[in-house]
Amino acid sequence: MRRGWKLAVPAVLFLAVFAVYSHTLGFGFVFDDHEQIVKNPWVKSIGASLQAFYSHSFGWGEGFVPISYRPMVYFTYAIEHAFSGLEPWGWHLVNILAHAVNSIILFFLIARLLPKGEGTPALNSALPPFAGALVFALHPAAAEPVSWAGCVPELFYTLLGLSILFIAAGDEKNNGAAAFIKFRIVPGALFFIALLFKETAVAIPVLALVYDVVKNGTAGLFTATGIKRYVPYAAAFAAYFVIRTLVMGQGMAPAYSLHGFLTGGLFALNSMVLFARYLATALWPTAVPMQMLDPVYSATEPRAVAAFAGIMIALLLLFLFSRKNRLGFLAIAILILPILPALYSPAVSRVPFADRYMYFPIAGLGLFAALFIGKALSARPGLGMAMLAATVLVTVPYAVYAHQRSLFWESDMTLWGAALKAQPGNYVAKQAIAKELLDAGNVAGALTLLERSLEDNLSGPHPEKSMELMTRRALSNAYLKAGLLDKAQRNIEEYLRLAPEDPAANYNLGLINQQAGKCVDALEYYEKARLFAEKPGLKEEIRRKTDECTGAINAGDAVRQP
Repeated sequence: MRRGWKLAVPAVLFLAVFAVYSHTLGFGFVFDDHEQIVKNPWVKSIGASLQAFYSHSFGWGEGFVPISYRPMVYFTYAIEHAFSGLEPWGWHLVNILAHAVNSIILFFLIARLLPKGEGTPALNSALPPFAGALVFALHPAAAEPVSWAGCVPELFYTLLGLSILFIAAGDEKNNGAAAFIKFRIVPGALFFIALLFKETAVAIPVLALVYDVVKNGTAGLFTATGIKRYVPYAAAFAAYFVIRTLVMGQGMAPAYSLHGFLTGGLFALNSMVLFARYLATALWPTAVPMQMLDPVYSATEPRAVAAFAGIMIALLLLFLFSRKNRLGFLAIAILILPILPALYSPAVSRVPFADRYMYFPIAGLGLFAALFIGKALSARPGLGMAMLAATVLVTVPYAVYAHQRSLFWESDMTLWGAALKAQPGNYVAKQAIAKELLDAGNVAGALTLLERSLEDNLSGPHPEKSMELMTRRALSNAYLKAGLLDKAQRNIEEYLRLAPEDPAANYNLGLINQQAGKCVDALEYYEKARLFAEKPGLKEEIRRKTDECTGAINAGDAVRQP
């Protein structure tokens, strides 16, 4: 490939990414950003972010279940905070730049993978990797990770994974120290860092293995020389696993299940349906973000049958194509392997499907596109302009749709409003919208949605206790703001039946009783709140209210109610 193409194509890719996503610079923080970025003390400075290396990902807060270990995410957040504070545009700019860099790395990776001299015209050598990288750059599934400030894990573990594959695809011509560092130490180190961004990076060494098999076959793979190639990956994973286990007290999988009814066969069945959705998303995403789990209960349900048939047909077509070009098997691996860890999400997530899990896999789709065009140009070199036109015909609709899908992530109201419109029974969306209304002063509207959210949850086939707690907590605060003390009291009492050691709830119930003149009753709740309170501010407020009630009792101003 001529030097001019090596300069022009990255520039075009950068401009294409910026053209599609520059509007996201005006977006705000959404969803988990408020907890993981805005309110998170770890991101306030690089020094503070180092705490993430010896704690689980939510160790900065209270009451969070340890489900992941991603310290590099918070270290990156701290760097972003150092440059742009809490101005969202700076965080969105980082995502745009990361996606552009990933697209450029993929271009050079595909160019290195494909045989040299794909046809005689200059366009023919650059077009296959350009088309593959452009498919990745403009694919609508990338809209979520690029448009959501909190998607640093996907963007950066993908960056490191593509970089490792680029190194692995290089020519290892000698056994000197420089080659050892480049082809052994550097990939191992990048893999370790990638794991610290997201545990899904466990797929990266397997992708490197697939490439080696595609390139060299299995001969010598299990010899001492062949095994040495993977020792750095094994050492990196072992170090990560030990650190993660020491920090979290568990292995790779979260130690809890959000949907306890998904046991054994049901879990496998729903994971298969989820896998089929991801394969369909590789062609054209259709799902609105933040859709709650809609489980399949039988293998004979139409969704299950369609999922199984779709998976078989897709894998068969991919396999048949790859038999004629062995690099197709690498494309299959890139498309499928990073998805597999996400199939655990029905057990641990309220919204198990997300486009962001397809971010790295669509690089595999890009490689398929490059292989297809490369094969066509090898057979008929004169098709260069026709293949370029076909690339444009595919990627322009992708770009338009990616822009449209990015608009979901403009604000919490656009995100959760779209989720609720697509799934009217989505009680998570109702609670999220209620929070926005409450912050805007629309207490009546918030109360209506919170009550509906609670009703939808409790009336469903599998009521979710943790969500009930969150909804009742928010509902109590809304009732108090509206001055509806009787409703607030009944709701808090229900909440305390589920979480009797919650200091804030006991404190609020004490306040309600104190305002009703029942200071003796209030003291009982203040005492319970005092026993469980940990925050100094709450402890001081409890002490002050306790003194007020004690003084009132001593003055004979309170009468205990039966």
